[in-house]
Amino acid sequence: MILRNLLRRPTRTILTIVGIAVGIAAIVTLVSLAQSLVTNYIEVTHRTDADIILQAVQKREGQAISFGIGFDESLADRVRAMPEVKDASSVIYTLARTEGLPFFIIFGYEPDQPGIRHFHVVEGVSLGEYRSRQGGRPLILGKAAANRLKKGVGDTIRLEEMTFRIVGIYETGIAFEDSAAVISLKDAQILAGMPRQVMFIGIRLRQPDRAEAFKEKLARILPHDVEIAGTQVGSMLLELLSLFDLYAWSVAIVAALVGGVGMMNTMLMSVFERTREIGALRAVGWRPRRVLTMILGESLLVSILGGVLGLGLGALMAYIVPRLPGMTGLTKGTVPPKVALQALTTALLLGSIGGAYPAWRASRLTPVEALSYDGGTSRKGALRIPFGGMAVRNLGRQRTRTLLTLLGVGLGVMSMILIGSLSEGAIHSFNGIVSGAELTMVQKDQPDTSLSVIDERVIKRIEAMPEVQYVSGLIITAVATPKNPFFVITARSRNDPALKPRLLKEGTLLTGPRQCLVGWKAAIEQGVGIGDRMQMLGTSFTVVGIIQTGNAIEDGGAIIDLREAQRLLNKPRQAMIAQIKLRDPYQTDEMLERLSAEYPDMLFTRSAEFTQSLPDMESSRRMFGAIYAISAIVGAIALMNTMMMSVYERTREIGVLRAVGWRQSLVMRQMLAEAILLTLMSGLVGLLFSEGVIRLLTLNPATSTYKDMFLITTRIAAQGIIFCLVLGVLGGLYPAWRATRFSPVEALRYE
Repeated sequence: MILRNLLRRPTRTILTIVGIAVGIAAIVTLVSLAQSLVTNYIEVTHRTDADIILQAVQKREGQAISFGIGFDESLADRVRAMPEVKDASSVIYTLARTEGLPFFIIFGYEPDQPGIRHFHVVEGVSLGEYRSRQGGRPLILGKAAANRLKKGVGDTIRLEEMTFRIVGIYETGIAFEDSAAVISLKDAQILAGMPRQVMFIGIRLRQPDRAEAFKEKLARILPHDVEIAGTQVGSMLLELLSLFDLYAWSVAIVAALVGGVGMMNTMLMSVFERTREIGALRAVGWRPRRVLTMILGESLLVSILGGVLGLGLGALMAYIVPRLPGMTGLTKGTVPPKVALQALTTALLLGSIGGAYPAWRASRLTPVEALSYDGGTSRKGALRIPFGGMAVRNLGRQRTRTLLTLLGVGLGVMSMILIGSLSEGAIHSFNGIVSGAELTMVQKDQPDTSLSVIDERVIKRIEAMPEVQYVSGLIITAVATPKNPFFVITARSRNDPALKPRLLKEGTLLTGPRQCLVGWKAAIEQGVGIGDRMQMLGTSFTVVGIIQTGNAIEDGGAIIDLREAQRLLNKPRQAMIAQIKLRDPYQTDEMLERLSAEYPDMLFTRSAEFTQSLPDMESSRRMFGAIYAISAIVGAIALMNTMMMSVYERTREIGVLRAVGWRQSLVMRQMLAEAILLTLMSGLVGLLFSEGVIRLLTLNPATSTYKDMFLITTRIAAQGIIFCLVLGVLGGLYPAWRATRFSPVEALRYE
């Protein structure tokens, strides 16, 4: 009977199943990809071919959050000299730009050490076997990368400004490694800008069964910045990657909730539609519990079907995404069994919660009340609104259905607005950091701004130009503090003109080493004042000033001396970003063209357009676009479901309108007007939800700093309105067309 009830309205049932499926597919796809990133990282950095792995200390207060943390390579020689050690291999990895890929993973190994042997060469020779009279830099390429780049043995490949010759193709069975390349440790150190540094040392023992005893001896000789992997809480980069898992769940749950609200709407309308039928069942002896079980069973069956379909769609997307340009090797393209179980459990929860109220409401109907129900055509109890015409009155006639649709679509709009406003706030804040100068410079074609390297000699040459007033070098990084997992540090020279006394709220500007300025919001968050000390980048800094700039990043972070950052981050005489202040701002276009021609390896932009031009933003736009698409699909399905219910419910009413002279075009306009009005109201609900979420951030000191990073601009609001208009048309078009297909006679006889 449950299945027959669902098949009585196949269009509505299919739309509800698809709505649930899209939400579940979002969970499966996003969470699988996020967890795959973590799994790949663990496989690479915790290989079993070493008995013990050494790494830089991962859980130090105020340590920089970066792609990889290095330590002095001389430790490897000291470890090899220990009698218990059979051999020790040093490793480094980094990102580099290359043709055809936005970023490319590079591993650096010592060619003559055993650690490189797991890169099984299937064509050509290994790094250790390569011999060339011409010298040059050899490279072995993963098979997946070779297929992607269409490269083979003997070809050359350019990484940053260095050219390598491919001498071998390898396979390891690990996605990260097979989509990467391996070069010598020395070349990798140059490429990463980490001279005489390594990230890992893999140790093989003569007696592996005595590893635990050896660890105690090893720990006594390790420097303070190196630890044994597995003996600490966890890797900082691993924790950073795990944040993607949290983010993925946040986005996916919103999509699932929208689908769940849509299902509640469907089941509730099913109860309204079948009220007299339920009354007949109660009259012939059905108990309330049996009615409740029937409606809840329908809800659970719909959710199971939606969950299975969503699992299939999610698995398909998880397979496709790793094969997109730039994603090769980052994920495995498989769905972990745990994620599949979580997704199906979520679907069942949505079915239980979404069907609970409709089932309870159906079980509370008395036979007399149910049998006297007029099928929804009565205007008794309708919401009387003195404006908006027939569209508003029609929406007010089924307040529960309208409110549930507003809630479901509003959640989708909220996610869109929050993500868009966060992007807008980030752009505004980062542009604000460099807004004091006309031009901004970063290294060209870097996949991530944090990898940008500008030699101070370039800065000084530009500063010597007569048209230039000054050039300020900057380094921006982030550290984890006990009260903020992502605390931003900006490094500037002590005599940087951007550091003006007027920015001070109290205290003084930087005058000596190991001093810092703290934003006024950060001072409150971190609980520090003038004279207090903060642990950042492995060093203790004294707070000498509290600043207020009006910029969310600077007011919520800290500023240190550029020389200190270069030393602590191992970036000698380097900057990440440079601000160029001109003597005559009217020469901005001319200088932009001139500098771009003279320094082709650098990217010059107007400071106001700095953030929008970065490769990081392009990646963010793709991600936001995917989230917009999820919101649009789920919202359109929820809205279409609601409008289809309205059409079925008002079939006889539509017949009356057609009988008294309404044309098909007028009926279609009426239904579309209701759909568009409903989505515009949902947009307002989503905007209110967004504002509420942003205000909630201020209640928790740990998140209050991020409140100003959300910037709901006129453009974001306009995008929301356009989104709602398009959603209204897409969601209302088929139901409106369906309504016009009824002939007056057919519609008036509808039961």
